[in-house]
Amino acid sequence: MQSTILILCLAFSLSAWSQGPEAQLGQISFQENALRADLALILKEAKLDPKVIQVQFLADHPDQSVRVQCAHDQLTLTVHAIPGERVATFYKGMRQLGFLFPHPLKQISPTLEIMKLGCNHTYHWKPATKIRGFHLHTLHPNEWVHGFFMGKAHIAEAYVRWLARNNQNALDVSLLRLPLEEIEKQFTPIFKLAQSLEIYTGVSLGIALHQQKSYKLLSLLESITGWGASKKIHSGIKNLYKALPLNFMVLEMGTSEFTPTDFDKSLEWMNTSAETANALHTTVFTKVHVSTNQWNKKFGNFNFLPQHASKSLGVWPHTVMFYGLLDPSAPMYGNKDFSYIKIFTMEEKKKRPTWYYPETSYWVGMDDDIPL
Repeated sequence: MQSTILILCLAFSLSAWSQGPEAQLGQISFQENALRADLALILKEAKLDPKVIQVQFLADHPDQSVRVQCAHDQLTLTVHAIPGERVATFYKGMRQLGFLFPHPLKQISPTLEIMKLGCNHTYHWKPATKIRGFHLHTLHPNEWVHGFFMGKAHIAEAYVRWLARNNQNALDVSLLRLPLEEIEKQFTPIFKLAQSLEIYTGVSLGIALHQQKSYKLLSLLESITGWGASKKIHSGIKNLYKALPLNFMVLEMGTSEFTPTDFDKSLEWMNTSAETANALHTTVFTKVHVSTNQWNKKFGNFNFLPQHASKSLGVWPHTVMFYGLLDPSAPMYGNKDFSYIKIFTMEEKKKRPTWYYPETSYWVGMDDDIPL
């Protein structure tokens, strides 16, 4: 899994574990024209001739590679790759030529002389994980809120291109409590761009989450009484998939990260969500938090409730701040460490789609003393 070398306001990395059931993600409509348009932007920024690099894609090949050939002052990159890895394989070649993209607004460009050092070489691409990308936690104020929800589409588009250029292939964004028509208008062109660059798109939302203006499927009354809740969840998920070009969806359980909903009702809602996603040939995940003091005699830890749900329901085990699964000490939210999350992850990945979801930055705990 690749990591960022800059601070992103609450952008969390994610990757899929390589064993066990895989998520149904549907199709992503790779478009050569979208990649060529991005290449043109890169060459313009580098102040290079727009024809200095040509690219061609040959038949699918399990041995993913990019071959660099040169004629005079023109380089041709020939890509062999399976669907889903064509863009990443191409950018593997670009990186080998000296192009680097440390920030959505920053590009490091080689000279033509440096690029030509890669002539007549073949570079192979083998990602560490099948799914690799970032979750944008737009429940907190940051630049991604402007990019996805406030009409500053160029910010979101730059981020999508940055993901593709860095061989990432998944993007998840927390939905805010806005009319679906408004979300559809702003998200659709950005997500279509992402899919054209072989990036799987997803959104995070709550079933009954009342925290931080999150988009949610149930009202407060429905989440307490359960009246008509399953039907509302079913229609809410279908409406989101109808409105947006989505490959997956991530649900928050509970009314907040620290307060559960009724355990039996929550399990029913998880199964309803999984059944709805199955019918749409896609996958719904639920986040697995490290919060404590949510316990039930029948089911145990509320955060681990997904282990009792349909095996088509995916999980996102989550660790917070800079602490990981193997750290001997992780004194957060009443925990000594996160070893129990590791145990849960290793068990569940045998049964259901499992994507690990660590934080890569945390302004709440670390940047409070920085003036806005």
